Amino acid sequence: MANITIKNIPEKTYQLLKERAKRNNRSLNSEIILSLQLHAHRSDENSNRILELARKSQALGKGSLTDAEIKAAKNSDRE
Repeated sequence: MANITIKNIPEKTYQLLKERAKRNNRSLNSEIILSLQLHAHRSDENSNRILELARKSQALGKGSLTDAEIKAAKNSDRE
């Protein structure tokens, strides 16, 4: 496994991660790894959804996505 060092984490972010780790009975390191994994997978899923919408749009002869379709795809994984 790879190791990374993260510098200059904003204090509020650090405290939120620390609180969430405690709430979930995890170490801070485990909480950070899980957060990174979830974010990375969510980004991949969102990219795949946008690509799928683009392909469907092209198949229908539109040639491009509407602003509403792009906005919906961008916001689909945001909480």
